[in-house]
This record gives sequence, C-alpha cells and structure tokens, in this order.
Amino acid sequence: MAVIGGPSIHQLGFNYVLTPVMLNVLIIFLVAIVFNYPFRWRRYPESIMPETSRCAQTQLLHEDLQYALEQAHAVSTITEHELAELFRLAEKHASDDHLPVEEILNDHYYSNGKLGSEWSVRHIIDGPEGSLDTEDQLIFKVVAGNHLYKVGSVSREEMAKWSRHELVPDSSKHHGWRRLNDD
Repeated sequence: MAVIGGPSIHQLGFNYVLTPVMLNVLIIFLVAIVFNYPFRWRRYPESIMPETSRCAQTQLLHEDLQYALEQAHAVSTITEHELAELFRLAEKHASDDHLPVEEILNDHYYSNGKLGSEWSVRHIIDGPEGSLDTEDQLIFKVVAGNHLYKVGSVSREEMAKWSRHELVPDSSKHHGWRRLNDD
C-alpha cells in the first residue's frame, strides 16, 4: 500500500506507519480484548487472564490425606520418610479415584483433579441421550486448564476414568468453578 498508494501516501513518509497502520493495529487489538473479555476461559491477551484460570491448581483433598494417614498408620510425629510415603499414598489414591460411568452425563463439566499445569476441565457437549453404555462416544470441549479449547471424543468409560470431580461454573469463586457437592 505504501508503494502503490500514490503521492498522498508518499507525503506521509514514516508517519504512514503511525497513522493508518498503528491506528488499525490498536483498533484490532482493542476489539479482540472487548470481544473475549466476557469469557473467563478465553481472555485476550492471556496476560490479563486471572492466574487461577491459566494454571488452576487443585490441592490434595482431605479424603486423600486421610486415606494416606490411615494407610501409613501415622501418629502425631512423622519422619521425612513417613511424610514421603504419606504423599506417595495420597497421590496413588488421587490417581485411582474417579467417577462412576453412570455419573458421566451430557452438558456436564468434569475435572481430572490434577495439580498445576495438568489440571483441566472438560464439558461434555454431545453424546447419546439416555444411554449409559460404557462404549458410547462422547464429544467434549476443554473449557479450562490444560489443552484449553481442545475438542475431542472419548468413550463414556474413558471419560469416567479421566474424571475425578463433577464441577459447576461458579462466578462467585475466583477461579470460576466449584465441585458439584461442595457448599
């Protein structure tokens, strides 16, 4: 445009970069921010997304620690070795804990309950209605955490093994989610 724009564009010189180009870039950038702002899971640029939405961390649950304490037969004082064993048992319990197949339903949200950057929330967007067959193929969209916006399909059984918690959106929480049965 600068080369074939004619004498009026040539007269602008380097102001051409500031006037039409920079102005257009600024307008496009502001439109992108305004358009994406209402969606907590897709803020643009990512730097304005709340930290918990970018890398939400789930903590070990009380049940996991209680399970590990019971398995380790720990009392009030605990050695470094016992603590390491306690965490190993809690992590094993957390990784083995998942939802039953019959609790995986269309238009519901599920989390894998992982820590840090591995945490993810999937929304079941399609699947056979009224069927609880373990081989049913479900279509999901990742709405928070790892692999954000990914769309995929898995069997109902695979989804149950992946899912640790059912979640509901909650705008009163800073991260936007709460477990279904938490009050």
